[in-house]
Amino acid sequence: MKSRVLGAALLAAMSAATVAGAQTAQTAPAQGQQQPQPVLPTRHGTVLPGLCTYNIAQVVGQSIAGGQIDQQSQAFLTAANTEFDSANLETQLAPYEGKPTSEVPAALLTKMTAYRQRIQQIVVTQRQQKSALANAIEFGPLAKAYEERNCSLLLGVEQYQPGYVNPSADMSPTVTQHLNELVPTWPAFQLVPLPPQQQGQ
Repeated sequence: MKSRVLGAALLAAMSAATVAGAQTAQTAPAQGQQQPQPVLPTRHGTVLPGLCTYNIAQVVGQSIAGGQIDQQSQAFLTAANTEFDSANLETQLAPYEGKPTSEVPAALLTKMTAYRQRIQQIVVTQRQQKSALANAIEFGPLAKAYEERNCSLLLGVEQYQPGYVNPSADMSPTVTQHLNELVPTWPAFQLVPLPPQQQGQ
């Protein structure tokens, strides 16, 4: 883990003045006092007839396919980090801590760039696959849940203040159930190519 922290610092330093400055930005813990938690209501009024709400992120995250996407992306991340650690880059990076990145050997920078791009690929792929899964909600699961709940008005979580709607109005579990029926499995995780503007970053 320590090597990946130092590696992350060097990655940031490739676009900054020195490795040390980037490492500080990457590894410094958050400062300041603990933020107070918002006070949410503990009692709700009667649910308005026909009012239904749902949280698309919750539906995707709790679905079978969404879980598979998370598991596969985590496996790719673990493999990338294991490869990073097995290359013993901590030892190779240590002599350049606090020095300009121009002094870091090109071969080492190439390794760090490859690692960074692999992580970016995993993140982009996961985001795209979850977006595709979210789109599938429109092809049946949402309408089916809407009809089953006898809704007359549907609000997504972005349209109301979370915590200020009676939980009984939430039909997310029903939408998730129907999404599981429509998409019971998800294809194997295949990394997508990075956009050209991100490949050299």
